Amino acid sequence: MAHNRAVICEMCGGKFFPKSLPFHQKSCAKKSALVELPCPHCDLPVPKSELNAHIAKCPKAPKMPKPKGGAKGAGRGAEPQLEEIGLAPNADGLIPCQVCGRTFLPDRIAKH
Repeated sequence: MAHNRAVICEMCGGKFFPKSLPFHQKSCAKKSALVELPCPHCDLPVPKSELNAHIAKCPKAPKMPKPKGGAKGAGRGAEPQLEEIGLAPNADGLIPCQVCGRTFLPDRIAKH
């Protein structure tokens, strides 16, 4: 049974005392950087720390169109561009991330 003051590590889900959490997070970050994850587009094993860079250059990944006109591309105007590359919003108007599966508003998915 966990202690009532336990804090959960956001990287691994483990429970730690508040004062020991920073020490754990340092070692947990090192361990998680060494974990290899398959690319969601080409299934090539890539270190977790390099996954975003790999996806940006992966030849099988859909290319995100660059927004035109600065802030004008944000909000509802971004939806048609997302549909063109196969990222259609679900019934709630949210778009799932192709890497982690979390859902975001159309104007936030690119930032994520």
